[in-house]
Order: sequence, then C-alpha cells, then structure tokens
Amino acid sequence: MREALCAALLDLPRMAGQDRRDYLLRQLALDHRGLQSVQRAEEPHVDMMEMVAAAYEYDGALQTLLEVVSFLHPNDSRKVRLIEDIVNVVDPRELLHEDEREQLLDLLDQASPGTVAGAFHHSTQSTVAEAGIDPRHTATVARYVEALAARPDRLPALFDFVDYLAHHPPQSVGSALHQWMDTTSQRLGFHDRAAVERLCRSTENRVVLAGRFYLVAELRADKMRTGRYFLGAWRQHGDEPEESIFQSDRSVEWNEAITDTHRLMRELIADVENTAVERILELIVPRSLMTEAIDQWPVDQVLPAPIGTRYPLVLRSFDRLEDQSLHADWARNWRWIKQHDLVAGSSAIREVESHDLATIHALRGALLREGAPAIVLLRTALAHSEDLDADAFTAGLHGGASIMLWSRDASTSSELAASVRLAVGEGLLSLREHIFQLRLGALEPSEPTAGGAHITLVFDDFDRIPERFRNRSRLCSPEQRRSQYP
Repeated sequence: MREALCAALLDLPRMAGQDRRDYLLRQLALDHRGLQSVQRAEEPHVDMMEMVAAAYEYDGALQTLLEVVSFLHPNDSRKVRLIEDIVNVVDPRELLHEDEREQLLDLLDQASPGTVAGAFHHSTQSTVAEAGIDPRHTATVARYVEALAARPDRLPALFDFVDYLAHHPPQSVGSALHQWMDTTSQRLGFHDRAAVERLCRSTENRVVLAGRFYLVAELRADKMRTGRYFLGAWRQHGDEPEESIFQSDRSVEWNEAITDTHRLMRELIADVENTAVERILELIVPRSLMTEAIDQWPVDQVLPAPIGTRYPLVLRSFDRLEDQSLHADWARNWRWIKQHDLVAGSSAIREVESHDLATIHALRGALLREGAPAIVLLRTALAHSEDLDADAFTAGLHGGASIMLWSRDASTSSELAASVRLAVGEGLLSLREHIFQLRLGALEPSEPTAGGAHITLVFDDFDRIPERFRNRSRLCSPEQRRSQYP
C-alpha cells in the first residue's frame, strides 16, 4: 500500500518537484509536529516514501495528506480519487459526525434483533454469526458497518444497512430513516438524490429475498453402482451466487444421502439463526428418485420426524437442469408465473387425469402456448422409472412447467387437487409453503390432513440454476464433458 500511495502521489503534476514536496510536508507538520523530523532525500521516490512512511506513524496524518493534496490539485480529480481510495483503506476516517450517529441510533432503538441481523447481511453479504456480533447490540452492529471502506461513486454500506431497516415496520421510523439518509448523503457529497433513489429501488427488489436461505443438494447417480448416489450441496442466500459446502467422494443409498443432507441443513439453520426468515431445502434428483417418498424420510435421533416437516422441501429435476434444450420454455414459463403470481389463480393449473399418450401430448401443447397453464397437477401418481419415460412428468419438462405436483396415494388425489385450487388464490409461488403446511397437518392426531404425507412437489426456480449446470452450456468436447461430469 505504501508503494502504491507513493506512486500515486508522484503521478500528480509537479509533485516530483522538491518545492512542492517541501510545501506538502510543511502543511502536514502544522497538525502533526513529529513530521518535522522526517529524513529527506534528493531522489523524489525515496523522499516521498520517507514522507509517506512517517505519515503512517501518526494518527490522522494520511487523512491530512489527502486534504492537502486535494487542495493543491483540484483539477486532477481522477488521480486524487485514486489517492483517496488508498488512504481510506489504510486509514478509514469516521463516516458520521457524532450528532448524525446519535440520531441514527435513536431511530434504530426499536429495531428487532432479527431485522438488524437481516440488515447486516443485506449490507455486508455476511451474517452476524460469521462476524461474531450480537444483533441485540444495535450500536455495535451499526458501528461495524459504518467502519467498512467506502466504495467509489456509491453510497457507503451503512446506507444499505439503514435502507433495509427503513423498509421494515414501523412506517413512521422508516420515513425518518429516509430523511436521515437524504440529509447525511448530501453532507457526504452526494448532492444528487438519484443515488439514494437507486439504492431504495434496489432494496425494494431484494427485501423479499433477504431473509430466504436455501440448501441446494444434488443426488447424482453412481453409474458404476445401481441405486447409489453421490451427494453435493450448496448454500445460497436469495438469488446470490451459491457457496459450495459439501461434495462426497463415495456414493451412498438415497436415504443415507438424505440423512447427510439434513445434517448440512441443521448446520445452515444454526449459522443463519438470527438472519433467516425462511429456510428451504431443494433436492436435485434424477427421474429414478422422483417417485420415492423422500419428504417422509425420518430424521433426528431424539425426536424422529419426516424431513419434509422440518422445513419446506421441494424437488428439482436433474434431467431438466442437465438438458439445455429444455431451458428456453422453462424460462418463459417461470417468468409468466412470477408476473401473474397473485392474479392467475386456478387458471394457471393444468390438471392431468392420466398418462396416456394423447393426454400427455395435449399437456405439452398447452404448456408451450404463451400464458396459462403453467403449473401441472397430476391426478394419477407417477410410476417408477429409471429414466425419463412417455408420461405427464416428461411432458411437463418438455413444455416448461416449473411447478409440478401429485399425490403418491390415489385415495388422496382429489383432496390435494381441491386444496391446491384454493391455495393458488393466494399466489402461485405460495404453493411451496402451502405444501409444507399440508405435510405438517398430516402429523396432527385429530383431523389429520392425510394427503399431506403423500405429496411430491417439483418446484424449479429458473432464476437460480446452480453454477454447475450453467457451466454445461459452454462448448467443449465430449471427452471434456465426460471428465467434468462422470
């Protein structure tokens, strides 16, 4: 950093001249007397390095150096900005005035620990657990975010933190926080309110996703050993890039893989305890596992219960993720579902009575048309198959159906259909939570929702295709494909 700062200073016009460096040192010494004894040198690089090295030793001297340089070179904004960036990394100055900080903390006094933790993650992309901070101590959290290095031409991370809180109740506090943002941003030099408005729009778009964490687990078939699978898992927050957390080097039976997945999910839950509003398990499985009662596999030794009643659990199709030719219609269908989430209702559902050839061709044709239907509800359970077969599930994949569901028990199929027709009136994307509630209802000893123990839900979010499958679209030789994906 010292070398970079020295080079940036000497790049300024006339700073290589002895008289300009002498003037700079005299100005620094007015506030930092100890700099009067700096050893000097005739060679400009050595002389400047001595000056910079000495400034490192005095609290605030680098910020003073920046102020003097900014005054001396008002027309060299680009070069001065580079020096400013270096200085602010090495010696970050206080972002807020004390009265601004006190006013902010007064406004944050009623914020809940969960909301504070969510705001911290929103602004820093890390959790309070990872940072070792207690979200109940709002002042400590805010001070941590305030100290983060400022970003060129963009509001500091503290404004992301504050804006997140401003978008949560109570509304009166939110209005006051936005007023605080306007006043403070102008004092920091952001005179055009467009910077605050852009940040607010970005927060509005992300606040829905901010408390949603996923564990995405893939069960990939072992081609050498039938009935066994390799487990890989990723952690993901909202629509951010995923973080790989597990990759097995030996294959196991599917039920053992599910037990391992539950262990990973428990670790995720503990890690985001004060940040997450919703935690979701997504299982990427091949066709051979689509008919297994994965959601009913018992987990936990102390109080065994079906894994699908611990948190929302959905399946995703490995076959669709792997086949790029299916992605265009899938993307179109997913966009339609998001756009018509709250207004489409039961018109979005295509109920399929059987798996005969005429029915599945009609299903595929209906899905390929623009608009409804977009969701497939199978009234006849899916038969087991090792690979994709001529059935309604395959037709759904080829037609781009992002959401498909069915009951594995014929006696509860009508019950599920009636429940789903009502549920989509509250939103198409709410089906994931609705199925979770049905699975919980199946545990009730009085008036159980029997069908909840037999539901398979395929819920494929096109916006969140794992990196491993996005890479499949890159052109490479068959040999490379086989080496990457054995």
